[in-house]
This record gives sequence, structure tokens and C-alpha cells, in this order.
Amino acid sequence: MKKENFNINSANIKEETDFIDDSNISIHTMQDDFDTLRGVFSEQGKNIAKENLGEKKSGNNDSKENKKDQYFNPFLDSSSQNPENNVSENDELSENINTKNPSMNSNEESRNVHKQGGKIIWILISLIIIFAFSSGGYYLWSTRKILDNNVNPPIVETKTEENKKAEQVEDDVSKKEKNNIEVKTIEKYSSEKANYLSINTVDPSPENLKATFSKVGEEIKNSTSKKPIEFIITDEKNNPVSFPAFCVLSGIKFSSDLLKDLNNNFSLYFYSDSGNIRLGIAISAKEKEKLSPIVKKEELNLIQELAPLFLEKVITTKEKVVFEDNNYSGIAIRYFNLDEKMTYSIDYAFIGDQLIFATSKNTTWAILDKINSGGK
Repeated sequence: MKKENFNINSANIKEETDFIDDSNISIHTMQDDFDTLRGVFSEQGKNIAKENLGEKKSGNNDSKENKKDQYFNPFLDSSSQNPENNVSENDELSENINTKNPSMNSNEESRNVHKQGGKIIWILISLIIIFAFSSGGYYLWSTRKILDNNVNPPIVETKTEENKKAEQVEDDVSKKEKNNIEVKTIEKYSSEKANYLSINTVDPSPENLKATFSKVGEEIKNSTSKKPIEFIITDEKNNPVSFPAFCVLSGIKFSSDLLKDLNNNFSLYFYSDSGNIRLGIAISAKEKEKLSPIVKKEELNLIQELAPLFLEKVITTKEKVVFEDNNYSGIAIRYFNLDEKMTYSIDYAFIGDQLIFATSKNTTWAILDKINSGGK
């Protein structure tokens, strides 16, 4: 607004108001209005700057342009109308505060580091305490054990001769029991009771019967039995075979005078004589006194008559057959050795009401022992 126009208007106003008493009237100029308006808008600009203090510069560009247009007044100066200047000053102030106090962020980080370090220190202290207690407990336990050993030393028993003998007896008994168990598990045939041996009576032959006897003999030989094994001969239906029928099946050729004085029941024995299987036979006799002289007369033929009881072929080296007398446990025995080594012989004896024939001296004695002991 030009100054000349302003002066003209003031002169005109003065002329029009000459008639008014101006002693009681205060003069109000346009400058007063400008001052009032300037104060109002300046206060509004400050409020707007405070509201926009926390906003980011990038997100408030549009809103700041709008506020410029909204609060622009031609009567105010540019500094009071532009709240952006105030906002920028506040932003610079906050930045200055942050730049002047960089320790605020670093202090928080250092607190976190101190907290973590404190936890690690406490964990290490706890582990050290646990280790110290464990070491102390182990030390006390070990020292106490040593003290107990010193107070009560272990008793060392000295073996006397009696103890050694007792231990030896126990070892011998245990070995015998073990051997007995092994024998019982290995033995197929009983040495205490009579066993049953079934033979072929439908299509018999002395050769097949001898083959059966050889098989049984090998089984007994492998059983390590020290006693003679008794068998009762049966047919296919487990019926006992009579002695006369057995003589026919096996090829034993006794005279009719001898057979008629013998009963039907008999037992066949297998015995391991020093690892060689020998056979014997026990026949029930009717009358011992009547039968004894009959057997004595038949001694010359007994080698041929009892040949089926020899599992191996035996050839005598003697020209003349002469039986001799012997005695075993009070029992009279008649015998004849077939070879010089006396591994084969023909022996016979009477015990009770039985007539015994065997193919070696040891077999005869073993059978007599078994019968005297009641078959055990």
C-alpha cells in the first residue's frame, strides 16, 4: 500500500472530525489493528509448530504446504506465518540433543552387556561350588574307606592240611557226580535193569542175528559202561523168546540131553572187556545136580556149539580141548582158553538155579557179580 494514499486518507479523516471533541476520544489507528492481528496469528503459528514437532519430514511435506495456504495472511510477516520453520528448528533441536548426548544409547547397550556378563559369572561360580562339594565328598569317602581297611584289615585264611584234604574230597565227589551225570546221558541201555532186544523171528538167519548183536555191542562199547548189560530177547510183538527157540534162531547147537534139563527163560549179556565186546548167557536150570555131569560130558563140543556167541571169528591154537577148574568168590568155574593171550575162552559155572556160559574170564566174573548183587 502506497504511503501517499495513506496520507490523503488521514487528512480527509481529520477534516471530517474537526467538530468532535477529541479530548475524551482515544485515537485508534490501523497500525493498532495490524499489531492485534500479528499477535493472533503469531500464537496460532506456534501452536501449529508444536503439533507437527514429532512428525517426519518425508511424510509431512504435503500437510505443511496445506498449512501454509491455510494460515497465510498478507498482513503478517513470513516468519510468523510459516510453521515449517518452527518445526525444522524443533527437529534441529532434537537432533542437537541426540548428537550432544550419544551416551544415552550406548549406556543401554552397556547395561545389557553387564547383565549377560553377570549371568555368566554366576553360572561359573555355581559350577565351581558344585565341583568343590563333589571333590570334597569323594575325598571324604576315599579317606574313610582307607581308614576302614586299616581298622578292619581283610582276614586272610591260611589253608591247613585238613582244609586242603576237605577241598580235595569235595572236588573228587563233584567230579564223580559229574561223571555219573555224563554217563547217564550217554548210555542208551540201562546197566541196573534188564533191557529188551527185539529180533527178527519171521525170516531169521544166524548171520542177521549176529549183525544185530554186533550193532548193539558197538553202542555199549561207546557208552563206557563198566557193568554187563542184560537183555531179554523178544520177537516183533515184544513177546519173550524161549531158549530152545533162541538156539534155533542163533545157531547154538546143544544136545537134546542138555536142552531138556534147561528152562525156557534166559538172559543175554553184553560186556566191554578192555574195549572188546564179549557175550554171556544165563539159563534157568531145572536140576543143578543132574545137569552138572551132562554139561561136563559136553565140554569137548562147547566150542562149536557156542560159536554164535563170538562176534569175531575165533581160531583155537590148541590141538586138544581140556577144561580146567577155577574159583571166583566161592563159585566153581570150568574154563578153556582158546588162544595164548587168553582174550577168548569158554567158561561155565552154576550160580543158584542158573547155568552161566561166557566167552572170557572177565565176562564170567562180571556176570556172577551182577547176579550176586541182585542184578545191580
